[in-house]
Amino acid sequence: MGKICVRCGYERQDTDTAPAGECPRCGVIYARVEGVAGPDAATVRSARAALRYRQAGEIDGAGFTAFRTMYTPFLVHVAFLLAVVGSVAGAILAIMQEAYLLAVGCLVWLVAARLALEGIAIVFRIANDLSAVRKLLAEQALHSARQAARTSD
Repeated sequence: MGKICVRCGYERQDTDTAPAGECPRCGVIYARVEGVAGPDAATVRSARAALRYRQAGEIDGAGFTAFRTMYTPFLVHVAFLLAVVGSVAGAILAIMQEAYLLAVGCLVWLVAARLALEGIAIVFRIANDLSAVRKLLAEQALHSARQAARTSD
């Protein structure tokens, strides 16, 4: 097993051509950062893996088929935009027919629609945050198990 850089988390390979005292990826001199506290290499690797996992789901559409990405918040935004357009059009038509109370009602309805849609969006935002926390805890447990297996060898 090669040396792990405390700065970027790269594990040195036998095929690396950089000098032995220097990280091949970020170029830091190991002796300069050995005593400096920072995230351990496994934490850096797990954070990068989580980022790649999230980006892959967003970029290649895998989030849609595996239900990793929720599209309901997007639909809530679309519904709000439609409510804005409908409400403004209704208010303009009401003003043209001199039904001012109806025009005010259209604008009040817009505020009520916004509040209702925000309530729905909050539920999905909480679900996304809890999912991210669950994934991070699973990665940390996996990392701890690997560390325990390494120390027992």
